[in-house]
Amino acid sequence: MAQSEEEAYEHNRQGMIAMSEAEFDEAIVEFRKAAALAKDYQIRDRSLIYTPVFMTAWANEKLGRVTEACGEFQRFLEIAPPDAIEPTKAEHARDYLKVHCGR
Repeated sequence: MAQSEEEAYEHNRQGMIAMSEAEFDEAIVEFRKAAALAKDYQIRDRSLIYTPVFMTAWANEKLGRVTEACGEFQRFLEIAPPDAIEPTKAEHARDYLKVHCGR
């Protein structure tokens, strides 16, 4: 695994830890770092249960930042390949966009 992918994985892991501790602002910082280093789904040989872009959207949703969540959920749907996208995450993103973002 390339160094940037390794770093992305570690930032994603730190973001997941922050989410589990309801430290959503910290989680967003870590997920954005991960997404800047490796595209969602790029790391296929390690467990990335949740992708950084989806998690950034979800953390913004938890913080009530509708505009930011809308943008990130839209981005998630645009970049996730059809063969890798998890149906529950895509459904959540589409439902959020429909209800909160007029999309």
